[in-house]
Amino acid sequence: MKKILISGAALLAPLAAFAQNFNNTYLIDVADTGGQLANYAVTILSVLIVAYFIWSVISYVISGDDKAKEKARTHIIYGIIGMAVVFSIWGIINVLQNVTGTDGATSGNICPPGTTLQTDNTCQ
Repeated sequence: MKKILISGAALLAPLAAFAQNFNNTYLIDVADTGGQLANYAVTILSVLIVAYFIWSVISYVISGDDKAKEKARTHIIYGIIGMAVVFSIWGIINVLQNVTGTDGATSGNICPPGTTLQTDNTCQ
């Protein structure tokens, strides 16, 4: 927990240095990068879980005895649960990116309350 707090403080330290002229493009870039990494991770997990599910179905079809079919059926259920979890995470990431405006397409500026966005993309 202490490492997380120190890492968070290190990420937000540049904001304290520019407290008078708040420019949050750094924070938006960090959020964009994190969102892109999360999307890549979810894509890789999706491919792996679908491959696991297909392999389980093939194992079910080619298995001869009831014990092997039961084991394959259990793996099919695990695959379905895994797909539901991964696709739910993907949906939550997309909702959070759309709500915060960090969808990776264009970095928008989010100004804190009491400030306005200037033409040079700074909040004052």
